[in-house]
Amino acid sequence: MSGFGPFRPVVVFRAGWYFKPVRTVLAQPANRLSRTGQRLPLVGQEYVRTKAVIPTNTVAPVASGTAQDGQTLSTTNGTWTGTATVTVGSGYQWQTASDAGFTTAVLDIGGATASTYLLTAAEIGLYVRCVVQAVNVAAIGLGYSNVLGPVIA
Repeated sequence: MSGFGPFRPVVVFRAGWYFKPVRTVLAQPANRLSRTGQRLPLVGQEYVRTKAVIPTNTVAPVASGTAQDGQTLSTTNGTWTGTATVTVGSGYQWQTASDAGFTTAVLDIGGATASTYLLTAAEIGLYVRCVVQAVNVAAIGLGYSNVLGPVIA
């Protein structure tokens, strides 16, 4: 396939697949002439259908701040791999748990869907972390930050 030009480097085929440009194609059609009457090359791309790889978190997001009521926590996005365009930080969700291992009573904090979160009295005695989402044409990947807490008054 050719003729998509340099402005469409990734073309979605269907869920989990995309077209990857493999080489530039030059053509000289008769209708492409310069001001001096010379033919101009038409630049396009040749594509190959490629299976997309799910975004994978290779370096975990880092949550920081003081785990205290009224303090603001923030998180980094971490580092991700995957094919096609990976959009990192397309979603955040702050969570609480009753233990530092996040094995019991894990709950999403309602409305806490930004890269920062202001702790409230409801989190006192609990542990907090952030889940960062990355998206590409294949799927959604999740990365889990370090745990902060327990939150103090």
